[in-house]
Amino acid sequence: MRLGAVGAAAAALIAVAACGGDSGGSAGTPLADASSPPLSLTSDAGAKTVSFTLVAGYNVANSGFNFDGYAGGNLEIDAPQGWSVTITCSNKGPLNHSCVVVADEAASQALFTGATTQNPGAGLPAGQQASFTFKPDRTGTFRIVCLVPGHEPEGMWIVFKVVGSGSPAAYTVTT
Repeated sequence: MRLGAVGAAAAALIAVAACGGDSGGSAGTPLADASSPPLSLTSDAGAKTVSFTLVAGYNVANSGFNFDGYAGGNLEIDAPQGWSVTITCSNKGPLNHSCVVVADEAASQALFTGATTQNPGAGLPAGQQASFTFKPDRTGTFRIVCLVPGHEPEGMWIVFKVVGSGSPAAYTVTT
């Protein structure tokens, strides 16, 4: 039964993402298993909450400089403006890593209040995880990056898009 519920949740996310609604969503391909690990994207429209997990150094893709195996902007996560967003940043890699929502590639601090793991320049040690919650207060296309020196330029970033309305979704993006 649990597998059926997970499948139904994934199908719902795909349907919402495919329809696009008025969310201003991505032109990318909906991520078929967004509700499954490692991303585990879940949302509650009534409570206006969304949560997901980013596993830093998930695998050897991009020499380990990745989140959930994605790097260089080839994963996009969309969340509506004003919703409460919780990100769990888990470090599976051998190096320290962090998770931070930033405005662009030149940014060196969190764009939204609370949108970062603690001490993002030093990062989380291997095997550690931390969660943070924030409310995006403006729409736009931003990044989730690792701010440990040298990691973002190596491609350790994904797209975080804040949309005016609609439902949370995840997409793969051809870069």
